[in-house]
Amino acid sequence: MTSIILAGGKGNRIGKEKAFIKIGNKTIIERIIDVLSNLFEDIIVVAKNQELYKDFNVKVTEDIIPNLGPLGGLYSGLLKSNTFHNLVLASDMPFINPSFVNYMKGKIDDYDILIPAIDERTEPLHAIYSKRCLEAIKNRLDKGLLSMQSFFSDVKVRYILKEEIESFDPNYRMFFNVNTKDDVEEANRIVEEIP
Repeated sequence: MTSIILAGGKGNRIGKEKAFIKIGNKTIIERIIDVLSNLFEDIIVVAKNQELYKDFNVKVTEDIIPNLGPLGGLYSGLLKSNTFHNLVLASDMPFINPSFVNYMKGKIDDYDILIPAIDERTEPLHAIYSKRCLEAIKNRLDKGLLSMQSFFSDVKVRYILKEEIESFDPNYRMFFNVNTKDDVEEANRIVEEIP
């Protein structure tokens, strides 16, 4: 399995590339890659500015069809990947839980998507996708439908439920993403609490 990090967000609300915001003594992207490099042989970053990632031991690609948001990034990452199943993460999530990632990997079976779901909210940027999703995604992109869940009805989906998630992370910190300056402050508070 490959891990794909989507780093195409412009960071407009925060004024800089979110992946390079420092949380504690490391940037978010360093935190993510530190965790993933122990779990995956291949890591792909989908980024507009590839030069920013040249010092990391990862493959970097850009969006094949630009300006189509996370769904376009997912499509580009899946095309670039050499494996059938792929863990896809946003580049602004500093608290990835390695035990939960391994749990997800162990539950994939014959599903095309494995996605955490807390009540009505899903986490499409912390999910596993198979290459079987490519055709369905391309179909939506061609129609200008950019919702991450627009193609779910065409593939086989397994939801990881709240009870499963809470056994690893009762506070859902692994899904915490940094969008604002307040989020940066909160993330720096959280990092102090983590042993």
